[in-house]
Amino acid sequence: MLLTCALWFRNGLFRRGGSGAEADRALSQQSDSGAKGRGQGGAWLCCKRWKQKRSQECAALAAELHTCREQLVQREEEIANLKAERNNTRLLLQHLEFLISRHERSLRRTLVRRQAKTQAGVSSEVEVQSQMKELLATLCTLVAKLEEDLAISRKDLIRSEAMNSILQRDVREAMAQKEDMQERITTLEKHCLRAQQEATSLHDLKDKLENEIAKKDSLHRQTADQNWQLQERLEVAERKLQQTPRKAKSLPEVEAEPAQRVATLCKAEQRRGNIEERLRQMEAQLEEKNEELQRM
Repeated sequence: MLLTCALWFRNGLFRRGGSGAEADRALSQQSDSGAKGRGQGGAWLCCKRWKQKRSQECAALAAELHTCREQLVQREEEIANLKAERNNTRLLLQHLEFLISRHERSLRRTLVRRQAKTQAGVSSEVEVQSQMKELLATLCTLVAKLEEDLAISRKDLIRSEAMNSILQRDVREAMAQKEDMQERITTLEKHCLRAQQEATSLHDLKDKLENEIAKKDSLHRQTADQNWQLQERLEVAERKLQQTPRKAKSLPEVEAEPAQRVATLCKAEQRRGNIEERLRQMEAQLEEKNEELQRM
């Protein structure tokens, strides 16, 4: 579009003199602002989308990490409760053993006293033995129940410890993923900043080339004006030569001066073409950089 406007300006506004220079400056400013807006706007939009996506991923990882930590705290509380129950069960078993031993001694002492006092020792001994057997059976039942509860508590404790280890592993993995994600975010931000700097340098180079083209166009217009003036002078000289044959000797010098001007004009056109080709190459590189930024 910039090249089209430049060609239109050269073909359409070339013959207007001073007003053409003002239009050239206005058109150059509009094209500069439009190109900068498109390049920097695309890079800024790409960076904004990328940062929004990365912030959403970090928020999801933080929520998952918070949930894992809550579950870990709950499991640790369950483990502490199970350990307390196990300790209480051990104390209860020790107390029962103590009660059994104490009652056994008291029953034996009672049996000995009864045997010493009465002759019906056999029946009293049988009665005491039956009571002891009932007490022992009750205590055995209670001990069996407590052992069963203890086994269940141990299984729950093992299960809770396994769950705790799994949750700790999940927390470590989540932390590693978070650190990896932060490193990737930092690396991508550096790449994005480098790409923005390259785009800025390309814009500056493009502005410099466009300024050079504007200067060459101005020089081209001045050369064309001089060429036109020389052509007018040549026509006047030819008319004078036709009227005054005596001045024919000075005609080669007058003809040589426009030829030199034409050669200078051709060189300026060639340099202008080289600058336009370089400008097209820089625009192609700028478009490639913008595409890379959009892909990131």
